[in-house]
Amino acid sequence: MGLVSRHKDRIRQGSDHDEFIESLREGEAAFAYYRVQRPKGMRYILVAWAGKAASHIMQSKADVARPSLKGVVKDFTVEIKTSDLADLTPEKIQNKVLSVSN
Repeated sequence: MGLVSRHKDRIRQGSDHDEFIESLREGEAAFAYYRVQRPKGMRYILVAWAGKAASHIMQSKADVARPSLKGVVKDFTVEIKTSDLADLTPEKIQNKVLSVSN
Protein backbone atom coordinates (compact mmCIF):
# COMPACT_ATOMS: atom_id res chain seq x y z
CA MET A 1 0.00 0.00 0.00
CA GLY A 2 1.11 3.54 -0.46
CA LEU A 3 -0.17 6.73 1.03
CA VAL A 4 0.18 9.97 -0.85
CA SER A 5 -0.49 13.34 0.70
CA ARG A 6 0.57 16.90 0.10
CA HIS A 7 3.63 16.30 2.28
CA LYS A 8 6.54 14.62 0.48
CA ASP A 9 7.59 12.90 3.71
CA ARG A 10 4.22 11.13 3.86
CA ILE A 11 4.72 9.11 0.68
CA ARG A 12 5.49 5.60 1.83
CA GLN A 13 5.10 1.90 1.24
CA GLY A 14 4.24 -0.78 3.70
CA SER A 15 2.62 -4.13 4.17
CA ASP A 16 0.92 -3.68 7.53
CA HIS A 17 -2.78 -2.77 7.66
CA ASP A 18 -2.49 -1.12 11.09
CA GLU A 19 0.36 1.05 9.81
CA PHE A 20 -1.84 2.04 6.86
CA ILE A 21 -4.71 3.04 9.16
CA GLU A 22 -2.39 5.01 11.46
CA SER A 23 -1.10 7.00 8.50
CA LEU A 24 -4.57 8.37 7.71
CA ARG A 25 -5.06 11.59 9.63
CA GLU A 26 -8.43 13.11 10.53
CA GLY A 27 -7.34 16.58 9.42
CA GLU A 28 -6.07 15.58 5.98
CA ALA A 29 -7.17 14.31 2.61
CA ALA A 30 -5.05 11.59 1.02
CA PHE A 31 -5.01 8.83 -1.56
CA ALA A 32 -3.81 5.28 -1.01
CA TYR A 33 -3.22 2.36 -3.35
CA TYR A 34 -3.94 -0.75 -1.33
CA ARG A 35 -3.09 -4.31 -2.39
CA VAL A 36 -5.10 -7.40 -1.40
CA GLN A 37 -3.98 -10.96 -2.10
CA ARG A 38 -6.82 -13.11 -3.49
CA PRO A 39 -6.76 -16.75 -4.65
CA LYS A 40 -6.95 -15.58 -8.26
CA GLY A 41 -4.15 -13.03 -7.83
CA MET A 42 -3.60 -9.54 -6.51
CA ARG A 43 -6.42 -7.02 -6.37
CA TYR A 44 -5.81 -3.31 -5.96
CA ILE A 45 -7.99 -0.76 -4.22
CA LEU A 46 -7.84 2.99 -4.67
CA VAL A 47 -8.68 4.70 -1.37
CA ALA A 48 -9.72 8.34 -1.40
CA TRP A 49 -9.54 9.52 2.20
CA ALA A 50 -10.83 12.81 3.59
CA GLY A 51 -10.73 12.88 7.36
CA LYS A 52 -13.72 14.28 9.22
CA ALA A 53 -11.58 17.17 10.49
CA ALA A 54 -10.23 18.05 7.02
CA SER A 55 -11.27 21.49 5.82
CA HIS A 56 -13.93 21.77 3.14
CA ILE A 57 -11.33 23.27 0.80
CA MET A 58 -9.01 20.30 1.34
CA GLN A 59 -11.88 17.87 0.73
CA SER A 60 -12.87 19.75 -2.43
CA LYS A 61 -9.30 19.75 -3.75
CA ALA A 62 -9.14 15.97 -3.21
CA ASP A 63 -12.46 15.54 -5.05
CA VAL A 64 -11.12 17.58 -7.97
CA ALA A 65 -7.82 15.65 -8.03
CA ARG A 66 -9.43 12.20 -7.86
CA PRO A 67 -10.46 11.95 -11.56
CA SER A 68 -6.94 12.97 -12.63
CA LEU A 69 -5.42 10.37 -10.34
CA LYS A 70 -7.78 7.73 -11.73
CA GLY A 71 -6.54 8.67 -15.20
CA VAL A 72 -3.00 7.78 -14.15
CA VAL A 73 -3.67 4.88 -11.76
CA LYS A 74 -5.94 2.70 -13.88
CA ASP A 75 -5.28 -0.75 -12.44
CA PHE A 76 -7.61 -1.06 -9.46
CA THR A 77 -10.53 -3.35 -8.71
CA VAL A 78 -12.54 -1.04 -6.51
CA GLU A 79 -12.46 2.54 -5.27
CA ILE A 80 -13.32 3.40 -1.69
CA LYS A 81 -14.08 7.04 -0.92
CA THR A 82 -14.48 7.53 2.81
CA SER A 83 -13.93 9.66 5.87
CA ASP A 84 -14.63 6.83 8.29
CA LEU A 85 -11.90 4.41 9.39
CA ALA A 86 -14.60 1.79 10.01
CA ASP A 87 -14.94 1.50 6.21
CA LEU A 88 -11.31 0.41 5.95
CA THR A 89 -11.21 -2.71 8.10
CA PRO A 90 -9.58 -5.70 6.37
CA GLU A 91 -12.96 -7.48 6.37
CA LYS A 92 -14.82 -4.59 4.71
CA ILE A 93 -12.09 -4.16 2.11
CA GLN A 94 -12.16 -7.91 1.34
CA ASN A 95 -15.97 -7.82 1.04
CA LYS A 96 -15.82 -4.93 -1.43
CA VAL A 97 -13.26 -6.78 -3.52
CA LEU A 98 -15.35 -9.96 -3.41
CA SER A 99 -18.53 -8.15 -4.43
CA VAL A 100 -16.80 -6.67 -7.48
CA SER A 101 -14.77 -9.78 -8.38
CA ASN A 102 -17.75 -12.16 -8.50
